[in-house]
Amino acid sequence: MKISDHGYDDLLAKAIKEYEKHAAQEESDHFPKLKEAIGDDKQLLKLSEEFERIRSKVPNYSSLTIHGKVRILK
Repeated sequence: MKISDHGYDDLLAKAIKEYEKHAAQEESDHFPKLKEAIGDDKQLLKLSEEFERIRSKVPNYSSLTIHGKVRILK
């Protein structure tokens, strides 16, 4: 869809509204629950170290689907 296409503004406004709704839900609901589940800063540091340890072992590839085909980007 091009900016000049009929309905572009409405579609963009809808996408922005959905994004804002999603972000507000994360801020008001998901993040407080996550913080409560994690506990203190010591636990957060432990989790982040574990995440980085595991992440370093996972291949660093991104996949992109174009016209039904998956392309691997390095």
